[in-house]
Amino acid sequence: MLDRLSREAQWALGENFVGAYLLGSFALGHGDESSDVDFLVVTDDEPSTRQERALRELHARFPDSGVAWAQHLEGSYVTRAELRQLNSRRRAWLYVDNGQRQMERSRHDNTVVTRWVMRAHGIVLSGPHPGTLIDPIRPERIQREALHTIEAWSASLKDNPGDISTAWGQPHEVLGMCRFLFSLVTGAVTSKIPGGRWAMAALDPAWRPLIQRAIDDRPDPWGRVQRPADPELLEPTRRFVAYVLHYAQAAAAPRDRS
Repeated sequence: MLDRLSREAQWALGENFVGAYLLGSFALGHGDESSDVDFLVVTDDEPSTRQERALRELHARFPDSGVAWAQHLEGSYVTRAELRQLNSRRRAWLYVDNGQRQMERSRHDNTVVTRWVMRAHGIVLSGPHPGTLIDPIRPERIQREALHTIEAWSASLKDNPGDISTAWGQPHEVLGMCRFLFSLVTGAVTSKIPGGRWAMAALDPAWRPLIQRAIDDRPDPWGRVQRPADPELLEPTRRFVAYVLHYAQAAAAPRDRS
C-alpha cells in the first residue's frame, strides 16, 4: 500500500515530487493494528492546480484499494523549503485526515515533532534521506513545543468538554498528555503507549489506574469514535490534565529562568 501511495503521488506531482516518507508510530517502531499510517510527501514547489486536483482524486479513491490500511492513511504534502523552516508560522499544509477522502488545509503536521521524527526515524519510501531535508533539531525546541501543546490541550478541554466524551477521545486525551509530558521532560519523542508506560513510572502512582485503563482501551480506536466514554472516567481525566499542566509548567520554569 505504501509503495502504491508513493508511486501514485509521484505520478500526480511529476517532476515536483521529491520524496515520500513513513512517519508516526510505525517509524518509531511502536505501530500496531490500532495505529494510523502517518506519511509525509515532500515537493519542490507548491503543487499546481492540476497537481493538487490529481492528489485529491488519489486520496478520494485510495480507501477503496482493497487494503484495510488504506482507510487509515494520515499525512501531508509540504515543500522542501518549508519543511526545513522550524519557524514557518504554522502554515496549513495540504492534508488528509485518518479515514477521510476529502483533503483539507491543516497545521496538523506542521510541527517540530513531525520534523524530529522524520529526521531521526523517518522511513524512506522514495527519495533522499530525511537528514538531507531537515536540519538537526535541538531538544529545547521539542520541549518548548511540548509545553505549548500541553497548555493548548488543557485550554481546549475547558472550552470543549466534549473532547473526552467518546470512548476514543477520553483515552486519547490521557495518552496524548503522557506523550507530550515525556517530550517536555526528555527532549525526545515517543508514541502514545510507550509514553503512557513512562508516565506510570515517572508520575504520582495515583494516576496509574487511569493511564493503564487508557492503554487497555486503545484497541479498536475507530469503533470507539461513535461510542460514549465511561462516565466514571471523565472527572479523573479532567483532573489528570490539570495535574499534567501543573507538572509541565513547574518543570519548564527552571529552564525559563536560565
